[in-house]
Amino acid sequence: MAVVDNLVDRARRSKALKYIYLKLFSPYVDLHIKEISFTIKPRPQDHAERRLNLLVPSISAAHVFGGISTALNFFEQIALAGGFKGRIIVINAEPQAGEIEKSFPGYRLGDGGAGGDIDRQIWPCRHKEIAVPVGPQDYFMATAWWTAYCAQNLVNWQAEHYRCSRKPLLYLIQDFEPGFYPWSGEYLLCESTYRYDGPQVALFNTRLLKDFFTQNGFHFTQEFYFEPPLNEQIRRLKKELAGVKRKKQILVYGRPSTPRNAFPLILEGLKVWAAGQPGARQWKIISVGEKHRQIDLGHGVIVHSLGKVSLEEYGRLLAESSVGVSLMVSPHPSYPPLEMAEYGLQVITNSFQAKDLSQLYPNIVSLQRCLPADIAAAIDAATQKEPLPLAEAGTALREQSDYEQLSASVARALLS
Repeated sequence: MAVVDNLVDRARRSKALKYIYLKLFSPYVDLHIKEISFTIKPRPQDHAERRLNLLVPSISAAHVFGGISTALNFFEQIALAGGFKGRIIVINAEPQAGEIEKSFPGYRLGDGGAGGDIDRQIWPCRHKEIAVPVGPQDYFMATAWWTAYCAQNLVNWQAEHYRCSRKPLLYLIQDFEPGFYPWSGEYLLCESTYRYDGPQVALFNTRLLKDFFTQNGFHFTQEFYFEPPLNEQIRRLKKELAGVKRKKQILVYGRPSTPRNAFPLILEGLKVWAAGQPGARQWKIISVGEKHRQIDLGHGVIVHSLGKVSLEEYGRLLAESSVGVSLMVSPHPSYPPLEMAEYGLQVITNSFQAKDLSQLYPNIVSLQRCLPADIAAAIDAATQKEPLPLAEAGTALREQSDYEQLSASVARALLS
């Protein structure tokens, strides 16, 4: 496997091979931007009642966690607070009728007909022949940036078709998404959705993220933010697992396919640590988040991957581990280092501009400089400290959300 990895790495770095590839295959390279390779085709629908439309990439069970789950939660509460009917517009993955009945009771799949019922529909846009009915009282809530791109076009069409002023668009922002791409057309497109020239209400996931946008010159008609609470099940497990014995175990948040989690850099730091510490082989290293092959760091130290685990298994891993490593190259704090700290692990993460999680927890080290040697030194220092007992580990995360009160304020902002 190491030989194959080496050949792939050499090929990736070779300018000559890149030149040959472009000369031979560039006519066949996909030159479109996949996120906007389709458009939502609107069509008129006459209805007098207000309707809030949530635009999401998918509602499939495999995708509904983290950000999409948060979006669905706010969507329901804002619709209730503002007296909106509700519709979910799915941009990418096609929902199945059976899946809707199981996970979204009370909703039905939009059939593309004229339809008089404007409430509790799930509308797929995967197929271009399906036109989405848009009325004069439709409001839109965007999530990922390409859904904001679609929503902004729908609002502009609505204003032109019905000869009315543009309605405020709600944009749920859960990270600085241009950072998901290298400097490119995608970067510019994504950033441009934050510079929409119509009325746009921003709802930020954490004050840290909101402050980053403000410091970088992004402004919205109205701005709100929320601090996510500790997951209820993880909070409950923390109490139930108070008697679990700690192990010489390092828990790593490993997502090789997500560049902002910097998994290769974590591995480089672990390699330096393993090479420099004779006792390193006494520690077990477990990677959670995304399944990958077992990785031999040398000197008898192996990274074992469990991939995505259940909350019960995750809670047990948090309770029995002593050290946590989780990087996030983003202004968003990310949940894993906070959850690790909540369970008393000695945690290594990184700072990012104004983000410094060590201000929230004494058992977090937030590295300003992230050379492999810096990560290795932080891991070595963490292994020399005792993890905090679960009962004594501090908390900086809310136990209860304030989403209900916030949703009422957001609803008023849309209707003002």
